[in-house]
Amino acid sequence: MKQHKPSSPLETLSEIHQLMERSSRFISLSGLSGVFAGLYALAGAYAAYDYLDLEGVGYYAGRHFIEKPLNDPDIWTFLVADAAIVLILAISTGIFLTTRKARKDGNSIFDATAKKLIINLSIPLVAGGVF
Repeated sequence: MKQHKPSSPLETLSEIHQLMERSSRFISLSGLSGVFAGLYALAGAYAAYDYLDLEGVGYYAGRHFIEKPLNDPDIWTFLVADAAIVLILAISTGIFLTTRKARKDGNSIFDATAKKLIINLSIPLVAGGVF
């Protein structure tokens, strides 16, 4: 393979800058999106806790955990809806905040790195959803 040798330190610096820009293109992911995802998860956990009438923490020692029977389809409908709402809110807030930050920074939103991110993010999301 033939390697390109830059002729001046300025060219070298410019190439390093371009390489770093390409390698960290999707760093524009907003930090606030993680904060909001955590808040949505806490709200969803509290909603499930309240719906199941759980009292305190640590009641699962084989004795008494949930007052409502888990074979009730209403419970499963609520829990699936609760999880779906949390997921939709977290992803849509992340997309909104990231799009806003990328536009402000002048970066493109959807490129090869973003495609890889979506694919790699969807694998654990689907596995967690099935679980």
